[in-house]
Order: sequence, then structure tokens, then C-alpha cells
Amino acid sequence: MADLALVRRLEEAALKGWPTLVTIADGAWVTRLAEGHTGRANSLNMLDPEDGGDARRRLDASVAAFRARNLPPLLRATPLTPPEAVTLAGRDGWRERGPSIVMSLDLDGLAADLGAATPPEARASDYWLRTMAAFMDFDEARRAAIGRKLERLAVDAGFFLSADRFGTPVATTMAARDGDVVGLFEVGVEASQRRQGHGERIVTEALGWAKARGAHTAFLQVTASNHGAIALYSRLGFVKRYGYRYLAPEGMG
Repeated sequence: MADLALVRRLEEAALKGWPTLVTIADGAWVTRLAEGHTGRANSLNMLDPEDGGDARRRLDASVAAFRARNLPPLLRATPLTPPEAVTLAGRDGWRERGPSIVMSLDLDGLAADLGAATPPEARASDYWLRTMAAFMDFDEARRAAIGRKLERLAVDAGFFLSADRFGTPVATTMAARDGDVVGLFEVGVEASQRRQGHGERIVTEALGWAKARGAHTAFLQVTASNHGAIALYSRLGFVKRYGYRYLAPEGMG
């Protein structure tokens, strides 16, 4: 059984740490719209499992907001999603697009060599964005859309890029700190440099940076089928806290 107080804290930090372009709130139902790039910034999210009243109207209103912008409706179902919303989506023929998990780490026991860390950028430079996109295999449209979203970032953030001894970039990640909680996003390693410890090093640097700035808890989100990444994060001490899945109308998944 998930700790709902922890889930809500991590979900709120995730919404702040990964901005969107348009937000429409209806109680604890939050529709996020951002040109269709990344599910986190383009989905209906709920933050209270008890706020399921008037679900039919609210789900229809969210769907209408997506369609008004020529975007496919998407529901991100977490332990905070009211069962009424999931039931309605099921009756309407929505289908699961794939499960992901959220993992967290207590930073209080972290022993990081902060002196070895390269200071991160405070904002996402074009160079960081292009390097990250190359490592994540994102096309130009997605890279540009992520850049526009990150311009709206309103929390303390660090954009990390590590290089090999020749100065060639090998890994990137982003850390967004909301008070005592930090989220890690877009951990990417250059394809030919994977399984050489670069991912672990850059994540450790980001965690050390966040702890030095007052974070006590770190979290990240990973696709449930990405066993290599899950193994890496588990070695660093991350523990699975809860799962989530995306639901989409049939034919849009």
C-alpha cells in the first residue's frame, strides 16, 4: 500500500520540476498541455483520491481541452487518481499505454564527493538541450518543446553535463529541487558510452548538489520495462515507492 502523503509530495514536486505550457485545474484534477511532447507535461493528473465527484463532466472537460489543441487525451493514473476516473476511462474504452514506477532515496545518509562535481548550469542552455536530446534520441521538435517548457521552470534547478577526459560529453541529467525534495529528469548517456559508469556518476553528482542545497529526499520516474536503469538506481539506494500508468482512448495509444 503506497504512502499517500509521500505520493502527493512527490507528485507535487514532479509537476513543479517538469513544467508544462498550459495548466487547467478543476479541484485536484490538473490537465497539463504542452504541444504533445512527453506524457508528464501532456496529461490529466489527479492529486486526491477522494476528489472523484462529478467525474463524468470533469473527464469530458479535460478531453475537450486536449482536442481543442489537437492533442491526444491522456490520463496519468497514480495512487492519487480517484477510482471514479479510472472506471469511467475504462467504460469509455481507454487503454493502458504502459506502466512506470517512481523511486525515491533518502539523501540524509548520502556521502557524495561534492568537490569532484562539475558545477551545473542554472538554466537549460541550448548546448545542454541539444546534447540531452541526442543522448535521449529526441527529434528536433521534441527538443524545442522541452526547451520551451523549461523556460517556465520556477524551482531551483541544475542542468548537469559530464564529459570524458577528452572533453566529449558522455552524460546529462537535470535536477529540480522543490524545498527538501529533488526530482531527477532526463538521465541520458551517449549510446557508445553506456554501461561504463557515466550514468551513476552524473546521478551521484546531481544528488550531492541537491543535498548541499537542502534536499532530503530524491525521486525519479522510470519506465517499468527499463530494467537496466532500475538496477542502476537500486544500486544507488533508490527504492520503488509506487507505480503509475498512462491511459489513452483506444486508437491513440
